[in-house]
Amino acid sequence: MSESFGLALGKDGHYVVENNPIPSVRYDFPFGDYLYFKSFIKELDRVQEALVNKGEVNIAGEDASLSMNNPGDLLKLDLYLRDLMSAKDGMQGLAGKGLKAQVDALAKL
Repeated sequence: MSESFGLALGKDGHYVVENNPIPSVRYDFPFGDYLYFKSFIKELDRVQEALVNKGEVNIAGEDASLSMNNPGDLLKLDLYLRDLMSAKDGMQGLAGKGLKAQVDALAKL
């Protein structure tokens, strides 16, 4: 999982927030999905605000700013945004499957 979002899947199947001042905090699947979606929206907001206000943006893993006037930079930005969307979709799928497994396990009790 991406370091910028700070979530990892713990040994017990719960989401654990990394780099958190309160260690070993556990979240269930819906709350983990909420945290990831919230981080996703914050990152999209940051990118959009930088592009609108400055015409360039810094993305994770890039030292230089990406400009809207350079086709290569626009391609990098497009790939970065597609990667963000793919990670969000993967997290939603994982959270949905995990929640379904939890509900199925509880139904069998």
